[in-house]
Amino acid sequence: MQLIHLHELRKKIIAYIDILGFKKYIEETTQCSNQNDLYRILFKFKDLANTHPLARPDRQSTHFSDLLVISVKIDKRSIIDLINDLNELVHTFISSKLLLRGIILKGNILHDNGIIFGPGLINAYLLEKEKVKFPRIIVEKSIVEEFNLETEAMSNLLSYGGSKKLLSIDPFDNEYFINYFAKYIDHIKLMQPKKGIFTDTFLELIYTGLKNDDAGIRSKYQWMADWHNSYLNSYSSEILKDLEFRNKQYEDLKTKFL
Repeated sequence: MQLIHLHELRKKIIAYIDILGFKKYIEETTQCSNQNDLYRILFKFKDLANTHPLARPDRQSTHFSDLLVISVKIDKRSIIDLINDLNELVHTFISSKLLLRGIILKGNILHDNGIIFGPGLINAYLLEKEKVKFPRIIVEKSIVEEFNLETEAMSNLLSYGGSKKLLSIDPFDNEYFINYFAKYIDHIKLMQPKKGIFTDTFLELIYTGLKNDDAGIRSKYQWMADWHNSYLNSYSSEILKDLEFRNKQYEDLKTKFL
């Protein structure tokens, strides 16, 4: 048996991601006769560690049930690619009516050949439980500051549709997070004249969550509703300049969760 030495721990950027509400999703799905959706969701995470673009040569990926851990070397290109790819992953799961949450941080970890352990992994677990109350993927301030991710030059590499930055700061707790609402705006603009499938799913997720009996769960979807209305309002002129998009549709979207 090969011995593992502590000096093999490396300081890396670690993404610790899980599926929000997966326990309830499993309970509901396993009670149905058709379990194909559950298999498809689990395969998405498995795919990440194998053939998915997230599984790049300079990355290590490990998944277990609803948990995904990705580690990359600490450099500018790696963190930019990771943020952009995780944004796409969030939208893939939204299309399946599931939300992701997690945290991206720096820490010491051994992550190789199916082995994963280290203080960085433990810290990621603890901070995810402490900080990530809402369906969002937080990016630690130290990473944002080290790589100047808020500068204009970097924003161009972390954007969707030109001006819509993928990295935003939440005034609720001043945490940076991957702003998956940026891509949502473009989905809205493409509605001609009806809302697209993705937009319908996105709104249904929030609307259903706001009706949940559990106050803790409702608060997560209230956060989404607040960001939805705020972000939609900030891009109202851009959306409404599309003549195919009706004013009533915009008002319906904006006020749906008020």
